[in-house]
Amino acid sequence: MFGDWKVDVVYRPEYLGYVVYMSRKMPNGQEFITKDGKTEVLKPGDFIKSDKQYCFAILDPDQVQRLADAFANKGIHTVNDNVNKGKLEATEKHLEDMRNIVFKGKHV
Repeated sequence: MFGDWKVDVVYRPEYLGYVVYMSRKMPNGQEFITKDGKTEVLKPGDFIKSDKQYCFAILDPDQVQRLADAFANKGIHTVNDNVNKGKLEATEKHLEDMRNIVFKGKHV
């Protein structure tokens, strides 16, 4: 079949925000989802009028944070969120083990 969708988020100071690209490799080039929800294929050697032509969205930092919060509120987390959660749980378990060793038999 075709390639998996890839999402790139690039900070662009000239837009005072982030440009979001959603694309995947196709047999005839790179397919992008544009701001209007349509797809457009960029073929090797095609002339690019503007990178805005191939972007999904341009968001300011507040919009990016609100979008991330909305995903998190729906239970959609990044791989890093899950890794950090696992590290926190392991740290909490380790601290509990240390408390049991240090304070065993002592009243605190």
